[in-house]
Amino acid sequence: MASSSLSHQQSMESDPFSEFQREGFSVVSTKGYDAFINHRGPDIKESVASEIYNCVQVMGYRPFLDQPELQLGDPIPSTIQNAINTSTVQISIFSPRYAESQWCLDELLLMLKTKARFIPVFFDVKPSDLRYPHKGVYGRALGEHEEKGRFSNERLQQWKEALKSSSFLCGYNFSTSNGNVKTLCRKIALAVKQEVENTRCMEVAKYPVGLDDLVEDFERQTARKGNIVGIFAMGGSGKTTLAKELFNRKRWSYHGSSFIFDVREASARDELTCLQSQLLRDLFLEERKFMSKSEGKSFLKQRMRRSRNRFLIVLDDVDDHQQLDALLLRDALNSGSLVIVTTRDESVLTRAGITRHYILKEMKRGHAKELFCRHALGLAKAPTGYEKLVDSFVQFCGGLPLAIQVSAATLLGIADVNIWRSELQKFKSTLNLEIKTKLGISLGRLDREQKQIFMDIACFFIGKLVSIGVRIWKGSGWNTEHTIQTLKDKCLLEIRRGKPMVGIGNGMCEFQYDGPSVFQMHDLLRDLGREMAREIDAHASPLRLWRPRDLKFMEKKGFKNILTETKDKKIRCFNSIFDLSMKCQITYFLGNSDDRDLALTDLLWIELQVNGLEWTSIPSWIPLENLQCLRIIGGHLQRLWQKDDQVPFELKELLLHRTSSAEFPNELRKLHNLEKLVLQGSFTNLPVIDGKSLSETLGKLGNLKSLVLVNCELNGDLTLSSSGYPESEYKTGICNKLKTVGIHDEDLSSEVLDHWPRLKCIVLDSLKNLSKVHLWLVKPLNRLKFKNCRRLKSVSGKLDQGKHTQLIISNCPRLQKLPRQLVSYLNSIEVDRLISFNANKDLKGIDYLHLSNGKVKKYRTYCSKLSKILSMLSS
Repeated sequence: MASSSLSHQQSMESDPFSEFQREGFSVVSTKGYDAFINHRGPDIKESVASEIYNCVQVMGYRPFLDQPELQLGDPIPSTIQNAINTSTVQISIFSPRYAESQWCLDELLLMLKTKARFIPVFFDVKPSDLRYPHKGVYGRALGEHEEKGRFSNERLQQWKEALKSSSFLCGYNFSTSNGNVKTLCRKIALAVKQEVENTRCMEVAKYPVGLDDLVEDFERQTARKGNIVGIFAMGGSGKTTLAKELFNRKRWSYHGSSFIFDVREASARDELTCLQSQLLRDLFLEERKFMSKSEGKSFLKQRMRRSRNRFLIVLDDVDDHQQLDALLLRDALNSGSLVIVTTRDESVLTRAGITRHYILKEMKRGHAKELFCRHALGLAKAPTGYEKLVDSFVQFCGGLPLAIQVSAATLLGIADVNIWRSELQKFKSTLNLEIKTKLGISLGRLDREQKQIFMDIACFFIGKLVSIGVRIWKGSGWNTEHTIQTLKDKCLLEIRRGKPMVGIGNGMCEFQYDGPSVFQMHDLLRDLGREMAREIDAHASPLRLWRPRDLKFMEKKGFKNILTETKDKKIRCFNSIFDLSMKCQITYFLGNSDDRDLALTDLLWIELQVNGLEWTSIPSWIPLENLQCLRIIGGHLQRLWQKDDQVPFELKELLLHRTSSAEFPNELRKLHNLEKLVLQGSFTNLPVIDGKSLSETLGKLGNLKSLVLVNCELNGDLTLSSSGYPESEYKTGICNKLKTVGIHDEDLSSEVLDHWPRLKCIVLDSLKNLSKVHLWLVKPLNRLKFKNCRRLKSVSGKLDQGKHTQLIISNCPRLQKLPRQLVSYLNSIEVDRLISFNANKDLKGIDYLHLSNGKVKKYRTYCSKLSKILSMLSS
């Protein structure tokens, strides 16, 4: 019996509160707590303990304090035990009479057994009072417990060890005489907040499909590039999702972390100072309100500079560089810190000096299909009978996670395939409101002109050449280059190189040496732009006609009737029709600028295919007064225009393809605004051009920037010169704005010899009689190419100072040597055979060398500064 009694006592002493469980008091299962506050009630319940409880609660977390938390009928020991076991943070407030309470000491034993963070608070006691429990106030209290004989020596020793362990932990010290209780309690509450947030993983996504691959790609592309990185993409692409995942994975490697959500919205509400206060709380556990952004910025900088800690900071959804100015304290950050900025606008990163960019691309096809199936069916892949429908939905969404989730959510719990087909048609015909709202955020910061160009691209120019759109928008009086860059920065537009779409503006007459750039846009952005165009008030802005039924209706009318019926109407229309009355193909752009007072519809761009027509000139009823680009394909014309009053004085671009004119080139002399001239013949029809007359005409075109001659027969030398060269200023120079010259398949004379003052690009291709080229250029070239000039023996001349030129030599077998004066200004050479260089002197500055036929090792030996050699080199 005695031994049984001793066993019961030992069990009781090793596990406080266990005797209550044996009496039938089970542990109450309740929601977990964020903090447990251990204290001796009579000492500090109404002061320190209650203040800490209130501060933690105000911050939105759940603390446990016996009096407010215990309800009538609750089993006290088991409720307290449950609160201790489920709390993230344990707080013990050591007051002078703390050790007199068996409850406090037993709670302390349980708290130290958990893995939760333990925070000691020393109130009117010192850590040494706990460390040496055989003396002082704690010694007297423990001595009384021992004298009464209620507890075994083992239990008393456990308490002493617990107190001693607590004394070695970093905590908070203050007294009633010199401490501000409220300030200290707020600091303790902030410590609770930080610990709770650090132990909580932020919810990233219901189905984190493809996130591992995305994080791996992010790490690979941004490794070793600084401690500030920007993630940018269009709305709904998953920027915040990626940032959350990175935050969850990386936060443990830093001393402090802060995730600032919705910077854009906070800035719109003028609450950037609140975000600065959040940074201070998260990183330094300090509570402070700032009266202004400058005050917050200055204070945070001082705190960061004094700290040696490494921080992880995420600034989510930034749309203005001034927001980064208030929150991104780059010159105060520890070098080991990391800041991640998400934005829809790349220019925000550029203006803030952030050079480390990560472009979030569309989801991979396989991941997109899995994400759709997860949200729609709860499965990893589509079951039999649903595969094609899933493919169609995913293709429509274009790899945009937002669109995939929204479209899939409408099908959740629906098994009827017919309903799936109906929903697919609905999504294709009507842009979902949630998607529209999300994508439309980026459009909110566009001005009226930028929105007009965005709608133009969505309606007319996807897959079309950039040069066509630029020419038209300039004719509308719009700030074209800046707007295109703005749309690209905001991820509303892409510029890609490749073959344009067949149809309107197929670019068949573009420069052969300069691959075409075309507009591309996400399908959902396209739909958004077209919906904007449908909703717009035709009385306030031009009405865009782009839908097939509108264009088909116009095609039946014929071009002359179209011009008549659209007069005095504000419309924009880009269309290609076959005019039955004239039996020719016409591609045209009619357009107004909404900033103009003119109601007359402008013809800005036209391409006429006049093959087989007996036209002597362009008909007088075609309005050319506002024309920006004229392209004529085929035909033998006496003149381009019948009368002088028909001359398109605003014309910027002229292309004649297989077209001859008796008055050409003299009738071009009045085109003072012409910037680009392309003359293109065919192998069976070589237009004959008088070189002297062309040179004189070009001399009158002071704004000409680009000249391309393809398959032309030129009688006499072509002379492009600048009077006054080599003087630094050109006041009366001829062709002094010419930047690009391309001559292809030209029956040119044996020599090109003169001063081309400001050329940036020269391409000489298939000049069968060309033997000598002399260059004397004021500005350094960007590109110099000789191709298929089989009789070319020498290139001589000099460029001005600067090393930016790319030299390409292809199939010029007689060319043996380039002059040092020319080679010394090159930084890139690409040749298909060995050309003689004095390598030790001439190639000192070369950093890119591509030889498709030669010994690379020899050039490596001579070129000590050579940094790049193509991997395709043959040895």
